[in-house]
Amino acid sequence: MSLKDPRVAKRFFDRFNPIRGEGLNIVITPKSGRTAAQTLLRVQGLIKGKQHGS
Repeated sequence: MSLKDPRVAKRFFDRFNPIRGEGLNIVITPKSGRTAAQTLLRVQGLIKGKQHGS
């Protein structure tokens, strides 16, 4: 899916509110995999600060 598709963009922005419009990616994991996914993304420099659900 792409945010370039107006239907996808509308649904996404109806459900999620990126901080200052800077949200570029969203990662969806089962709760059991959340810590591992956040660690990997932090190591890669793709997330900074605090995420919801942390």
